[in-house]
Amino acid sequence: MSSELERLLREGREVLPEPDAAATRRARARALTALRGRPTRRVRVAAMVTSALVIAAGIGVGIGSFIAPSSEAAKGPVGLGFLPEPGWYTFQAGGEASPVFQTIAVASNLPLEPEDVVAGAAEPSGLPYATLLGLPPNGVVVVASFTRRSEPSPELDRLFRARQLPLRLRDGTAYDKYTAQVRADEPLGQIHLRAAVNGHDVDVTAYFGTPRPSRGLLASAQRQLDRLVVSSEPKPAPAAARVVGKAQSVVDRTYLCTTGLVGGLYEVEARAHAGVRPGGSAWKQLPFAVVASGNSGGRANDPELLANSLSWITAAKPSSTTTMDSEWRSSLVRSSGTLALNGTACKKSNVRVPLSAAGLRGGAATPNGKKVSCESPRRVLVRVRATLEPPATLTATRGFLRTQATVRAARLAVRTPSGKQLVYANVADSGKARLFTARSCEEG
Repeated sequence: MSSELERLLREGREVLPEPDAAATRRARARALTALRGRPTRRVRVAAMVTSALVIAAGIGVGIGSFIAPSSEAAKGPVGLGFLPEPGWYTFQAGGEASPVFQTIAVASNLPLEPEDVVAGAAEPSGLPYATLLGLPPNGVVVVASFTRRSEPSPELDRLFRARQLPLRLRDGTAYDKYTAQVRADEPLGQIHLRAAVNGHDVDVTAYFGTPRPSRGLLASAQRQLDRLVVSSEPKPAPAAARVVGKAQSVVDRTYLCTTGLVGGLYEVEARAHAGVRPGGSAWKQLPFAVVASGNSGGRANDPELLANSLSWITAAKPSSTTTMDSEWRSSLVRSSGTLALNGTACKKSNVRVPLSAAGLRGGAATPNGKKVSCESPRRVLVRVRATLEPPATLTATRGFLRTQATVRAARLAVRTPSGKQLVYANVADSGKARLFTARSCEEG
């Protein structure tokens, strides 16, 4: 922990006093306003709005519309996210928080880098990596994740203490032992806070462009945190797969997979590459990410080269000649499937696996691709969440659950049963692909 930042936090107990009754009433009023009288209207998955738009135009009056599925506004009191402080930008990603997937909210006092925004929404990993790498000394980014608690858990109760809104930075710690420093050469200031609020586990990290943020910068971040809204627990949603509105299908599945031996060691291999679309015409190569284990058979450019995959994901609409994977591994998407899960080496699991790059290193993949190997235990947990164009059906073919449906965006995460995160990847129909892996993994 930075001793200087720790000192500032201690002093902040005087500079940033507990909210008085009026502040608490204002926070409660904002939450209630966000949840009442919301008109049904079609909106995007997420919106970036200024405070003037929220208050004057009424777009943000229904917080549920911030995080509603892309085809329609939320029908119930979702209400998870930030109401923007004047001069701040707010972004959302994800639908209703559930026991198996998160809603992500990001607030920033400067626009996010384009790489951290997908279709107008926050990049769903919860780590605006490009923005944090270039965060100026007066920059602040606050990231919050929300997971709905499914059942009592003494272990989670110890991590997420029951708190009331508004949350206070001074209750946090000036470091995060669960994550690595994002910008090691120019360290950021970080304050980490966990809370249990209205049936949700809320995880907040405030990033500052300097390891010693001023009192004014701390106060500005606190004012934005005062505008965090966490509604009461929504009705449970099916976790495995569901149809959202009329415009998209969502697949969200977690599996426990057996890994293979390579050179006497159990390991998983992660590969990813960006898409290639010459002249804006048909896709030559889809954005792609895969996690595999053990050796594969097949000849060069043969779909059987993917036989050792635990799961792969793509995004965008392929043609009959569109390929995925790189170099000699390349295969036709139409022959292999746009998304697949290994139905032989993997069995369905109900364990929660975060879709997050927190604590991992990596970034955008190039069209030429990137390959990383990670030593692993004999079994790993693999989670895939994807938004597809309907009809989207997973069919058992050659040992895999596959689909030929066009994928709009997809995420993939791998962790050990003991909780160590190994891999996170995401792809989008813009052609982007990103890959993050544990620091213990080796590239090449």
